[in-house]
Amino acid sequence: MANFLPHIDRVQQYDFRDKLTQDNSQNLYQVPVRIRWEDESDSDLFTLPYDPIISIEGGNNIVRRNVLKKSDKERRRGTIKEQWSQDDYKITITGVLIGDNGAIPETDLFRLRNYCEERKRIYIETDLTDTFAIQHCVVESWSLPHTAGAENQNYSIVLISDDEYDLLIKS
Repeated sequence: MANFLPHIDRVQQYDFRDKLTQDNSQNLYQVPVRIRWEDESDSDLFTLPYDPIISIEGGNNIVRRNVLKKSDKERRRGTIKEQWSQDDYKITITGVLIGDNGAIPETDLFRLRNYCEERKRIYIETDLTDTFAIQHCVVESWSLPHTAGAENQNYSIVLISDDEYDLLIKS
């Protein structure tokens, strides 16, 4: 596995074979996020440096129908819920890229930009997404907000889960 942590002296390297357990206390605060293109091999996984923060949001799609009121005396409130289904998961990853000697972190920044701008499915690997059975996602939006210091660059990526469906109806 290629090392994508150029500043290894500042961060402990995470071995992808280690899982967070109660017995494995040296990795307790490390939750690595790895991504790759769907058509790439596992050896091409890009580990986002410096322990990014990941959060997942979920919800439901609900079809609502307004109730027809008979008269002012017989008031009904609310709606009738006809159908609902689970919505896609929304995954937000925030972190910081740090360069050497006061320089912008160009290598990591260009690689991250490539993942954000390419219109392809991304394979994601983290303990949190594994818990929700999320393996593939697409980039909905991303930002590189103003960050103090030329060697630092904050980032935020919003991903949407992308499950595979068989939409062909066989007769």
